[in-house]
Amino acid sequence: MKLPVVETLATNRVVAMDANKVYRFTLENELEISLIAPHDKTVTNEYQGSFDTGDVAPTVTWPEGVVWDATTNSVTNSHGEFNIRYTGGKFFGVALMWNLPTK
Repeated sequence: MKLPVVETLATNRVVAMDANKVYRFTLENELEISLIAPHDKTVTNEYQGSFDTGDVAPTVTWPEGVVWDATTNSVTNSHGEFNIRYTGGKFFGVALMWNLPTK
């Protein structure tokens, strides 16, 4: 199943994510993420997102109530990806950052 991509601009500093969509964030200085409760609890519900940072590392406020394997702080000139899965009545997440080559 292909998931729809949701482009989110830097002007949207607070974003409520819906399940089973992939969010591509364009960031400025900050981003606050919350999760909309899953509508259908008979299927796997995932919240996926990614963003790139530039010369300034934005502040990312992760959703409350998520059990994280590890969260990461955003850093400069990096690409971030995260995945949050709703299962067994709980949210479980992982977030990773990769360094991007600079000019």
